[in-house]
Amino acid sequence: MNTKQGRQPTFIYSIISLTLVLFLVGCLLLGWLHLQQVVEALRARVTVLVELYDHADPAEVNNLKTVLNQLPGIQSGSLTFLPKDVALEMMQEELGTGFLDSTLQNPLQDAFSMYLEPQYVHEDSMVLLRGAIRKSSVVSDVSMQSPAFESFEKNIRTLLAATALLVVLFLLISFVLIHNTNRLALYTNRLVIKNMELVGASWRFISRPYIVRGMVHGMISGLLASSGLIGLWLWLNRTIPDFADLPIGIERPILVGLIVVVLGVILTALSTYLVVYRFLRMRLDDLI
Repeated sequence: MNTKQGRQPTFIYSIISLTLVLFLVGCLLLGWLHLQQVVEALRARVTVLVELYDHADPAEVNNLKTVLNQLPGIQSGSLTFLPKDVALEMMQEELGTGFLDSTLQNPLQDAFSMYLEPQYVHEDSMVLLRGAIRKSSVVSDVSMQSPAFESFEKNIRTLLAATALLVVLFLLISFVLIHNTNRLALYTNRLVIKNMELVGASWRFISRPYIVRGMVHGMISGLLASSGLIGLWLWLNRTIPDFADLPIGIERPILVGLIVVVLGVILTALSTYLVVYRFLRMRLDDLI
C-alpha cells in the first residue's frame, strides 16, 4: 500500500513534465506552420501595377485588359482598373492633402492592378511576365514587389529551416527527458517485473500493462498540452489584432494538438518498452 502511494506522485510528476515538454514542442510546431502560412499569404498578395500612357487609345486599353486576363500567373478576378484620379484620392487619404500642390496637374497615370499566383512569385517568372506585358504600346511601366518580397521571403525561409531544426532537436531532447522520467517512475517496479519473468511470464505479457499505462499517461499529457496550445492560440487571436488578421483558422492549432497527442502516446510507449525490457535483460543481482 505504501509502495503504491509512493509511486503515484512519481507518475503525476511524469505527466506534468511530459505535458510541459509536449507543450513546448507544440509551440515550435505551431510557429513553424504559422510562418509557412504567413509566407503563402504574402505570396498571394504580391501586386503587379501596369501603368498606362496618358491619352492611350481606349480600344488598345481594352485589348490590354483582355490580354492581362489571359496571362498565366495572374490570379483570376484580381484585375482592376485604377484611374489616376482615384489613385490620387487614395494617396491623399494616406499621405494627406498637402503632399501635392493643388495648382499642379495630377502626376499619376491610369493603371491596371492585379495579384500574382503564389507559384509565379519568382524573379524569373516575373521577368517573363513583365516582358510580355510591356509588348503593349499603351503600357508605360510595369512595377512589381519582387526585390523587397524576395528578400523578406528568404529571411522567412531561413527562419522556417531553423524552426524545423529546433523541432527535431527538441523532440530528441524531449525523448531523453521522457525516457529518464519513465525510468525513474518504473524503478520501484523493477523487482516485480523481474519476479514475473522468473515465475514463467513472457516478456510481452509483462510489458503490456506498463506500455498501456504509459500510453494512457502520454495521451493525458498530450491532451493537456494540446488544450494549452489551443487556449494560447485563442488568447493571441483575441489580444493581438495583427495576429487575428492573418488567414489562419482554428484548424491549424487543432491539427498541431492531434500531432502532440500522437507524439505523447508514441514517445511514452517507446520509452516504457525500452525501460521494461532493460529491466528484463538485467540479472536479479543487478536489480537489488
